Amino acid sequence: MTWQIVNSIPYDPAVSEMDQQVFALKYFFDTFLPTRGWTVGFRSGEDASSNYRIYQRDFTDTFTGNSDKHYLWINMQSAQYEDATYTTTPGDKGTDTTNSQNFAWYSDGQELTLHSFKFWESTENPRAFLVTRWDNVLAWDPGIDWPTYKPKDSLETGPSIDRWETCVFLPLRASNATARMYLTNLPTNTNATSSESIVSMGPQENSYVEGSQNGFFDLIEFRYGSSSATAFWRQPDVRWFNYYTGSSMTFPTAEMTKILPVQVNNGDYWLFTQGSKTESQIVLNIGSTVPDFN
Repeated sequence: MTWQIVNSIPYDPAVSEMDQQVFALKYFFDTFLPTRGWTVGFRSGEDASSNYRIYQRDFTDTFTGNSDKHYLWINMQSAQYEDATYTTTPGDKGTDTTNSQNFAWYSDGQELTLHSFKFWESTENPRAFLVTRWDNVLAWDPGIDWPTYKPKDSLETGPSIDRWETCVFLPLRASNATARMYLTNLPTNTNATSSESIVSMGPQENSYVEGSQNGFFDLIEFRYGSSSATAFWRQPDVRWFNYYTGSSMTFPTAEMTKILPVQVNNGDYWLFTQGSKTESQIVLNIGSTVPDFN
């Protein structure tokens, strides 16, 4: 019932930082994501040597109960994009640049570059994953089902754009990635617009966990802006932490405050994904001993 490191890509001082980033991303897309319920492929005429990938988040639409996908593509040296336009099958082009989210798996400081990429999974939910590099969360996904919103029939613009909410961007490295969650393409009037909405997150107020995990909420809500909850994440090794309720939590040692695993009442350690104990955030149970983040 914990999050565990399932693979590491070690830092190599002989390889440039950008090349290390792309190498780690290729493993992430070609090997790691397909085992977490994602479909990953190449654009037409390209192969594994390319820096481009088309990838699709497979899930069950919680409104209809049907299988569904979010379509995305990425240039590993710049940004990820929605893949709303298509030729025959949704997600078959990887060229639509209508909306994008920048990201970086490379350094924002010398300290970060000296460490390995760590790939994590949950023993509770193998679709849920986390990628870290030292104290930075690079990418993650809760591995839960999602509702898909579609426009009125009169707003459909033809077969090249197939849905109102065309994607939920994979939250890659960003300063606020774990705080603001997903960037979505959720137009307000027609599904041809490029407007976007932020999927925020927070605790379900009646899900407060008493006792040994005092200060945690066990049910996390995903919301479009300030609207009502759209999806829920509940699994035993995940909590939502409100910093002002955490007076019973202590750091294990002074050396570990940079990474911020917090031992709760002499029990398991929980990873604070925002790198601070004074911000509300997702916290993840990483077990009774602190794993090697190096």
